[in-house]
Amino acid sequence: LRTGNVKRVGPMHSVPGCTLALLAFVLAAACGQAGALLCAVELAYAAYYFAAKKPRIQPVRPAPQMTAAERWDLWKRCIAHVPSVEGFSRGWFRYLEDDLRDSRLPEGGGRQMVAFADLRRSNVKHWIAWGLWGRKLQPGKHDDDAAGGGVDADELERYVQHLEKNLGSSLPSGRFPEGMNRDIEVLQFSLEPVRCHWKPFCVFAILELAWFGFALVLFAMGFSYRRKDDVAYWIREGRAAGQPKPPVVLLHGVGLGVLPYISMLGWIGKQEGWGRTWIAVESPEYPRYHATSLMSVPMDYARTLKNVLMAHGSAEAIFLGHSIGTVYLTWVSVPRRYHHHSIRGKKNDARAMIHATG
Repeated sequence: LRTGNVKRVGPMHSVPGCTLALLAFVLAAACGQAGALLCAVELAYAAYYFAAKKPRIQPVRPAPQMTAAERWDLWKRCIAHVPSVEGFSRGWFRYLEDDLRDSRLPEGGGRQMVAFADLRRSNVKHWIAWGLWGRKLQPGKHDDDAAGGGVDADELERYVQHLEKNLGSSLPSGRFPEGMNRDIEVLQFSLEPVRCHWKPFCVFAILELAWFGFALVLFAMGFSYRRKDDVAYWIREGRAAGQPKPPVVLLHGVGLGVLPYISMLGWIGKQEGWGRTWIAVESPEYPRYHATSLMSVPMDYARTLKNVLMAHGSAEAIFLGHSIGTVYLTWVSVPRRYHHHSIRGKKNDARAMIHATG
């Protein structure tokens, strides 16, 4: 149940725990002592998951606050650079019920985007309040919402009017209809409960084996495993004579950690004779059974990476981000105005992309 609506769930997510336990005992009886041991491990992990792991990732940390000038600058740059202001606006909303979707609308990111005509002024305010303040609006009257909880009403109205002005012909009346459409909701990712589902322990066991396998490869390549505060990383010290080159810091994408990048690291390292230091940071919370780097607020993450560099005798570095690693890269670049060099290409062009940065 969510906001009075029944949410559809998959069949595996709706199986009661007692049914899983019954199946476990049946399998244990059929497979003997080995099966009993496996089932015991599986049930123990399920108990740990629901009692400790799942609640641990739910707390919401307060979002770092910007000044009014910083919010306005960020907003203008977003509106100026998105391919479609209309698509950017409605892409942050979803329908609460499947039968409200229009089958003629194109899919967006694996889900149905809302029809632009369904957006109301208060829906847009909820979106902007979350995007720029990281907060929810306080409930108001008559299907509308009043600003509150640290959100300035006049400043919020300024953003809505600026959006309406830039929508042009997409908004024939020049203004969003008043009120709140209760059939749609804004995607407030940082404020919503984390939706996660239990997976068998054997899945994580396989991931652990893969991780230890690539760890042995990295050790053989001369890397060592280190930890600084909440961030874990792999490092291979450079051996350049004279003035050392700035180290390269790799923030990897979604997948098996640094594993997909091993061949790339080896190839580039051989090209330059391992003349510079390479640091591969384990991204927070995924994909392993336990966290290699704990999730932290952006400022803490950036500060820790800075301390990592300082600990290895460097005040500057070349940062490389791939996939979701580019998100963590923004955490590093926001506190200071670093030079950005963006390269796009297919995933199988990763070597050329990284090598092109020099």
